[in-house]
Amino acid sequence: MVVGQNEEKLAESVRLIGEAGSEGLAAPCDIADPKRVQAVIALAVETFGRLDILVNNAAMNRPDTMEPERVAEMAEEWWSATLGVNLSGAFYCSKYALQHMVSAGSGVIINVASTQGLTANPNQTAYIASKHGVVGLTKAMAVDYGPHGIRVNAICPGIFESERVERYMKLYRDANWRETVGQGRPLRRVGSPDEVANVAVFLASDEASYVTGAIIPVDGGAMASR
Repeated sequence: MVVGQNEEKLAESVRLIGEAGSEGLAAPCDIADPKRVQAVIALAVETFGRLDILVNNAAMNRPDTMEPERVAEMAEEWWSATLGVNLSGAFYCSKYALQHMVSAGSGVIINVASTQGLTANPNQTAYIASKHGVVGLTKAMAVDYGPHGIRVNAICPGIFESERVERYMKLYRDANWRETVGQGRPLRRVGSPDEVANVAVFLASDEASYVTGAIIPVDGGAMASR
């Protein structure tokens, strides 16, 4: 089941799932709305009979203009919107998924945080606070629900080739950002989304059966050099 607000992207994901030989279902949803999240989780269980894996991957998109994110200058609406999706959304999805996972006695939750959940950069306060929150949420759930056979881990991506990163870099960096960013990492390059997905697949699998509460940077070595 794929969940999000961009119905065109949801349809594309379902198409790719079908091409891979499986069954997909798209569910438009604003995860900052707990009632809609509860309904989507119920639909997933009703459709597929159970809920084994939850990946919390939603993030508040950057606007088309620069948004000040230093505390004194930041709009309260931007703060609320960012935490509503990035942190509260992960909480709501986890809350209603866990109710089914606890009953089943098993489950996996993978939170996509960020290296900004481990450190900080200038003028990104709302995003940084939300991702630090996701890291803390991950550890708390791992401790609380490990006895129920449920594993909870977080992936902390660095800078990757994605539409969201492109939008951010267009506003805040120059056209050579790939070279600049890449040279600041031990692996000397920007990452590919597949390199995050591969870690998620591992964490979701039985190969990671003794991994919980882990916070894993996938960042070309950026955190190792800070």
